[in-house]
Amino acid sequence: MTKISTAGSIILFVVLFNYTAKSQVGYQTIVAAGLSGPIDIAIPPNASPTNGSTRIFIAQQNGLIRLWNGTTFSDLVDLSPVIGINGPEQGLLSMTFSPSYNGTTNRDFFVYYNRNPDGDLTVARYRTDASDPNAIDPAGGTVLITPIDHPLSNHNGGDLNFGSDGFLYLTTGDGGGAGDPGENAQNPSSLLGKLLRIDVNAAIPIIPTVVDIGLRNPFRWSFDKNTGDAWIGDVGQSAWEEINFRLAGSSGLNFGWDCYEGNATFEITADCPAIGSITFPSHVYPNAEGQAVIGGFVYRGTEITALQGWYIATDFYTGRIFRRSPGGTWFTQTG
Repeated sequence: MTKISTAGSIILFVVLFNYTAKSQVGYQTIVAAGLSGPIDIAIPPNASPTNGSTRIFIAQQNGLIRLWNGTTFSDLVDLSPVIGINGPEQGLLSMTFSPSYNGTTNRDFFVYYNRNPDGDLTVARYRTDASDPNAIDPAGGTVLITPIDHPLSNHNGGDLNFGSDGFLYLTTGDGGGAGDPGENAQNPSSLLGKLLRIDVNAAIPIIPTVVDIGLRNPFRWSFDKNTGDAWIGDVGQSAWEEINFRLAGSSGLNFGWDCYEGNATFEITADCPAIGSITFPSHVYPNAEGQAVIGGFVYRGTEITALQGWYIATDFYTGRIFRRSPGGTWFTQTG
């Protein structure tokens, strides 16, 4: 079942009003026009309001990366010639900067996309220009991995994040279709339905390492920047959405798909591991509350002290907010 399409045309961020455990988390509009299908936001490590910088890079699904300087837009690069879009879930999927990026000695940023024309999953490195950090290096990009064969157009997963260990992590969907027809998620030899890790400094083509298995369509996920724990929003089949927790330093986890959808059995076969080997979700919710989880973030900012340590996610279809207190209690907010 296809349940993810492009993002809306407005960039929003979560803000807090009169916070208590049962109060409402709201949205504030930052950019209301000038975007088409924004899919990800990347902020360079050296960009911060504290040093007078407001540079925000916004990746659009069509391949255009736009730069918002706090007032106006400019275009960094149009990657549409190399990107394949053969369905509503394909295109430019994610963008992130090197944690060592400073615009001079390190100018690297990384993109994750479906390759033109076959839709295979691809990770490439680009650089900003040496003389202008708001422009692209004319040398172009370098594909880092052998593109991952992706048989169908849906369930691409699609999020890049650097870990505190310096490695680049990415999520892949199960290859598409309903019920993982290729049985990829539980196949440790397949790169689909996985959390993968690559060393961006290794010899090219870089061979991804399988870290964890058993994912269906982990569209958005994040590291807690204080602890290194990972929170993975995994879009469900037709009954349950799930948010998975991965403790920092762990590996070899099995998140259950397609033996389980959420906490419920889905397709138990002889190849399914013992139930004690499954890492079940931290939180699940039924399709009546939402049909496509968008994994969120643990708040580590300083402006809203009452929100410190809370994890916040949402659902693409309903806009419900799902938040977890530092003590482990989950709350669902409607409206």
